[in-house]
Amino acid sequence: MFNDPDWFFWACKNKVFKKPILQREANDILEKCQSIKIPNNQSNKYVIEYTFDRRGFCVLEKVPFPQELHHDSFRKDVIDFSVPYGAKSYDKLGYSIFLRRVKYILFGDSSHKMTKQRCETFFSNEDNFEH
Repeated sequence: MFNDPDWFFWACKNKVFKKPILQREANDILEKCQSIKIPNNQSNKYVIEYTFDRRGFCVLEKVPFPQELHHDSFRKDVIDFSVPYGAKSYDKLGYSIFLRRVKYILFGDSSHKMTKQRCETFFSNEDNFEH
């Protein structure tokens, strides 16, 4: 997810994961990546604003709630990796921007290196997700 989410959504849509264990793992990640909690938001003071331009996905930001909504934007109370794919499949530039912003919001560093171990740790921690 933190490397090539566009491919992951394509693979799920096209049923690439044939083995039952891979299907279960992909379904688990698919559900979780669409419901990531906003860090340090115990009082629900923040939302995630997703903004688009004519080319596709533009940026996401953690914004105080309530705040005036920007043009061509919408908000969710979670970080949702499927938003850029839903707007425009195969948007490598959009996902590159998205991933930098997500890493900044989640880890405080837009160039945070997501190793296999870090990804597994993140997705295995149920406290990171809304249910």
